[in-house]
Amino acid sequence: MRFEYYSDAIADAPKLSVDGTVDNAVHFSHWKGNETPASVRADTSTEIALNLVAAPNREELTRGIDLVTNNHFDTDGVLSVWTVLTGERALPFRDKLIPAAEAGDFSELSTEDGVRASIVIQGSDSPTDNSGSPLARHLAGEPVNDDARAYELVLPHVERVLTHTAEYESLWRDAWAFSITVGRTGSIIPITRGLRLWCGPRLDGATLLSS
Repeated sequence: MRFEYYSDAIADAPKLSVDGTVDNAVHFSHWKGNETPASVRADTSTEIALNLVAAPNREELTRGIDLVTNNHFDTDGVLSVWTVLTGERALPFRDKLIPAAEAGDFSELSTEDGVRASIVIQGSDSPTDNSGSPLARHLAGEPVNDDARAYELVLPHVERVLTHTAEYESLWRDAWAFSITVGRTGSIIPITRGLRLWCGPRLDGATLLSS
């Protein structure tokens, strides 16, 4: 498998559209309008990707296509792309991957390290924060505003972010402290599992399977 960020250059090429949905592609996405195979559907694209790589008929599901693409950068996008590229070796990280994807896409606190890993990858989940990926910025030594470059920088480090999240404290500390103490109206929020860290509306068009 190989990854190429979506552009007009691959518009007509056979591809696997992971997380985002694009035309002329096999979808593995939870976004509205997706055509993801029913056997692998789930609430996040990362869990869909995990279901795909674990499926005994994954060659049939992917139709022999080895080009993976996405059209935006966020935690669920990065983790689902990484999972498809990594294949079965990603399966032992399921309990780390899904909480991070849920934190990034649904602002849900399933595990503390899941939220922290998501912050490292995509930044704060507040829709008013447009500073980009802290990890990409750290690796580049400058702000990274190009999604394709952010993928190039971040993908090689996904496994370490998931398994050694504490090492990246300088990248998640401030946003984590804000997320667990301040709600949309400034009220104090207790740390509880299943907590929605950001109470505002979703902006990206993604939807929960159960909603």
